[in-house]
Amino acid sequence: MTKSMEHWESKLTPFDAEIALMVESLTGKECKAKNGENHYFFEVDYSDHVDPDYIQAIWQAIEGKVGNRLIEITDMPDLKRLIVRVKFSKEKLPKLIQYEKTIPHLEVADKFCQNVVWALQVDRKRSEKIAAFVGSGEIEIPDEGEATYHFVDPIAGIWKHAKEKDFILHTPRGFQIIPEEDFKKNYMPA
Repeated sequence: MTKSMEHWESKLTPFDAEIALMVESLTGKECKAKNGENHYFFEVDYSDHVDPDYIQAIWQAIEGKVGNRLIEITDMPDLKRLIVRVKFSKEKLPKLIQYEKTIPHLEVADKFCQNVVWALQVDRKRSEKIAAFVGSGEIEIPDEGEATYHFVDPIAGIWKHAKEKDFILHTPRGFQIIPEEDFKKNYMPA
């Protein structure tokens, strides 16, 4: 159910993913980060865009996005590629566990009275159960503080974000996020 992520990939920031997407949009070619031990690197295939001004524009866009984390950009004109090496960010990022998209399974949730509702309380130890309940998502786990569960509501079609201890309640119009205190005022375990 979880997507396996290598340790080095956990050092990539969302900003690093945006750089790869930017390169893909400029070149029309896939751009994927690879492990370089103490840095990551990617290849920019510019075979469809051999105009020197265009290549220079790609180069400058990368330099502008990466800033002082840039180690080097090497041009390999015979292969029509740039090799870009970038230092990992020193910023401490929260642990992120992603779950593959499935159909929601209400039966994994806890039952609560008041016309019987289906709900689960967000808890980092129950993240796989939450993923099964809502049908997708990822849990962001910082070293300190509350975890946050992010998922796309399959009924409403929008991203929702539930903090640890919040309840995720299933309704006919989609999932609703309710703070623990408010939930316990209105619902009792069945």
